[in-house]
Amino acid sequence: PLHVGQAAYTGQLLSEMTDNFANSENTALVLADENLLIPLLYSIPKNVKDINITMGYPLSNSSIHSLLLNIFSLLENSQKYSNNNTIRFYQKDVINFLNHPYLRLIGELNNKAHGINSLLSYVKNSNRIFFNSDEIRKQLGNTVIASFFENKKHDNIAFLVKITSLIGLIRDTLIAENKNTDIDIEYLFHYAVIINKV
Repeated sequence: PLHVGQAAYTGQLLSEMTDNFANSENTALVLADENLLIPLLYSIPKNVKDINITMGYPLSNSSIHSLLLNIFSLLENSQKYSNNNTIRFYQKDVINFLNHPYLRLIGELNNKAHGINSLLSYVKNSNRIFFNSDEIRKQLGNTVIASFFENKKHDNIAFLVKITSLIGLIRDTLIAENKNTDIDIEYLFHYAVIINKV
């Protein structure tokens, strides 16, 4: 009720402004609580013709964040299910990683160079729970994506380099496919900056 009242009052204030002032590029309305946005949108009077809504969007809701979570799950479970001699990757983690929209786009652009689709088919049709590094890398070849399936534990610096390389590959693929939505490129940039600071 309080939010709706604040939004309604704001709408009333906007309706009392002259049309020139209410529609000016110099007029801004800043919300301290993003939960006020929807009630406010319903309260905007008809004399306000054009509006520009700008909101922050958390990095945790981005596609690159979900890809990184897939990678962490893949590597965490590989250490849990592996023995001293062989690193094993859990089928579900491999499928989740390779089915991520960014990796699917890379696979669509140049599947022969990255082997994503052939590996997905291999994993799904094999009817197994675990896969070793060698059989996965055989399908992927010597690619950035294959570097996450090494038969050794990842050291921190090498892991960050792999993530940075993957971010660059995703960026280049988005640009090559003309799917470079500014927001995706922006998120990729910010994650690369965060990783480089580490």
